[in-house]
Amino acid sequence: MSVKVRDPFGAIADPTRRSILEMLRERPGLTAGAIAARFPRVSRAAVSKHLRVLRQARLVRARERGRERHYSLDARPLAEIYRQWFAGFAPIHSPRLVMVITVDEPARGAYYGGEVAAPVFGHVMAGALRLLDIPPDDIASFGMEMAMAEESQ
Repeated sequence: MSVKVRDPFGAIADPTRRSILEMLRERPGLTAGAIAARFPRVSRAAVSKHLRVLRQARLVRARERGRERHYSLDARPLAEIYRQWFAGFAPIHSPRLVMVITVDEPARGAYYGGEVAAPVFGHVMAGALRLLDIPPDDIASFGMEMAMAEESQ
């Protein structure tokens, strides 16, 4: 395990690190020795490396008390990372394609899926429709059909 992982999601990709985080959620303030004791098949050095990765990803805080470090969970980095998404289909009258666009960590200022992912959806879907030779909907006539349907109800 020589990989330095500063990304919180990369850090929690490892099942041992997830177990350590779960342990610290239930019992904050454990030492490396106490954590290592709960993993009999993992060396203490390996547990120390896991703790270092979790500290670098800012998911764990260490407080020194004498010669020991006491570890506690800090889940704030996970709350800072988010994804935005947008789903849609085309054409509207006779759907042939369905697409979901996700954007990891959208730029600051754009917080909603419609603002962030919808423009990407429009661009990619338009290209897919062209490639598959699927004619797009006539939006003007679609709006009139919807209005007429509402009036008849």
